[in-house]
Amino acid sequence: MLCVRTAFRHVHCSSKNLQTLRVSRHFTAYYWSDTETEPESRMFKAVKNFFSPEIETPEYSIIEQNEEYELREYTSSKWVSSQVESMTYSKAGSTMFWRLFKYIQGNNVKEQKIAMTAPVTMHVKPGAGPACENTFTMSFFVPKEYHDDPAKPKAEEVFLTEFPKRQVYVRSFSGFSNEEKWLSEAQKLAESLGDKDDFHKDFFYTAGYDSPFKLFNRRNEIWFIVKDQDKLSHDSDDSEHQR
Repeated sequence: MLCVRTAFRHVHCSSKNLQTLRVSRHFTAYYWSDTETEPESRMFKAVKNFFSPEIETPEYSIIEQNEEYELREYTSSKWVSSQVESMTYSKAGSTMFWRLFKYIQGNNVKEQKIAMTAPVTMHVKPGAGPACENTFTMSFFVPKEYHDDPAKPKAEEVFLTEFPKRQVYVRSFSGFSNEEKWLSEAQKLAESLGDKDDFHKDFFYTAGYDSPFKLFNRRNEIWFIVKDQDKLSHDSDDSEHQR
């Protein structure tokens, strides 16, 4: 069972330049500003424009589809990732999101600005008990034009990840999500798969596709990874999502 205690909430960060905006009771938008008192109109524009309508996503084909889930096969792809051990999904997510955001804004060895992509995924590996810390790994998809030579991160806590071709069980749902909703939808996906035993049960992924300012037709997904297809390779570590 995943060890979580709170839903998405306002999280205070120690950096004076990290600003927050409450979007709904489930979601707080975080944005990076040059000053502590940036006008709300400029802040709104920065966050709203973060996700383009033509945002790039990883390529996949659909192998099986029904009302409850899809079985997809993704092509190999490269991602930039960060990892945190935490009791809560929301706190871990806000920390890692800004590490990765700074990477695509030029905090890499090439000082290269990289377009935002979707989905933003979170690999969730539950801890050993109810008072545990869970291991969360957030990833941004690297645009395909950079796959041959992606810029290496400057920050030690950010790393490049390669996903080989693999199959994934996917459950989609709409609306704003939070920890309780992610867990509920993961349970529904598990139930819909019945007696199938060909996927990993010790971790799962969440995937979000939308700007926090998008109110309608939001797209969220739960991913279960088919076994023997998810061996990842990092720059200096071949174990899955470890640094």
